[in-house]
Formats: sequence, structure tokens, C-alpha cells
Amino acid sequence: MKSAEAELSPCNSVAPTTRDVVVYVSDMRRSVNWYRDNVGLSEVFILRSIERDSRAVVMEKDSNGVTLVSGKEKQPVLDPQRVCFPQKGAHDPTRGSSPIYLIDPDGTQVELPISQ
Repeated sequence: MKSAEAELSPCNSVAPTTRDVVVYVSDMRRSVNWYRDNVGLSEVFILRSIERDSRAVVMEKDSNGVTLVSGKEKQPVLDPQRVCFPQKGAHDPTRGSSPIYLIDPDGTQVELPISQ
């Protein structure tokens, strides 16, 4: 039954993203501003590691979010990530409207399902 739930999700490319999903960024301030301005996420909390160059910022809206990580822990995989942030009231994609796709400053594909 999980596959049926996934098919009815408002996200086409990946499952809805939660703050447990990590996106690696090269410039934290630029990325925080981008996710705030383009996706509507707000900073929930900031984590700073013992090493001064490492930092994580958790951003969230309507139970969807992401953890942005910069610094020494660089993304080990070269393939760009994909994330999806359903907006409140986003509909089932099988009903017609295509989602909006954006690319964040570090090349991560961001899907925004169209709201009703």
C-alpha cells in the first residue's frame, strides 16, 4: 500500500522532504536566503560544530523542511539531490497542473507542487 500512497503524493520527482533530509551547500547564508525567498522556509534552529567551518541550519514550513549543511562535511556524492516541498493545499499531480522546478545555488533540484 505504500506505493499507492507515494503515487498520490503532491510530489512527482521525490517524496516530500522533511528536516531529516540533508542538503549540502557551499555558502550557508546564500542558501538560507534562497530557501527562505524561493520556497518559503523559515530557520528553525542553527547547529554549529566544534570545527568553526562546519554548520547546519534546519529550515521548515508546514512540517516540510530540510537541514542545510556546510563546512568540512562536504557532499560525498557528485549527483545533484532532488527535494520537494509541498505547499499547504498542494493537489494531487494527476489532476493536471505541472509542478514548478527550481535549482538552488548549489545545483539541487527543488520541486514545488502547484497549490490549488
